[in-house]
Amino acid sequence: MVKQFTSGLIISTFFLAVPGYAASFDCDNAKGYVETSICTNPVLSKLDDTLSSVYAKAQAAAPDQEINIRNEQRKWLKNSRNTLTSEDALILSYESRIAQLSKANVSIPASAASEASVPTPD
Repeated sequence: MVKQFTSGLIISTFFLAVPGYAASFDCDNAKGYVETSICTNPVLSKLDDTLSSVYAKAQAAAPDQEINIRNEQRKWLKNSRNTLTSEDALILSYESRIAQLSKANVSIPASAASEASVPTPD
């Protein structure tokens, strides 16, 4: 009985020690290298959250451009983000996309653009 309790306690402690980073999607359903990396890397997770926020604000700021913004985002996901195979490349891609949306021909509030500044890992 004590052995089972100890084993259960050790396993429970392991699950509590695993870092859980927020992402713009449900990490329980993460698929593939890119989504798994976003869910396990705090810098990528923060960039993903920032991009989600900047993207939403860009669409809200220019409702007449919503379809174009959405299509460009889908193109970035398919042709850039989802093709990458290193966390460093993903970080650069996210930073570039955030900058593109922040500088787009839409009026994005300064608060959204300032969210794009994310510290790099040590």
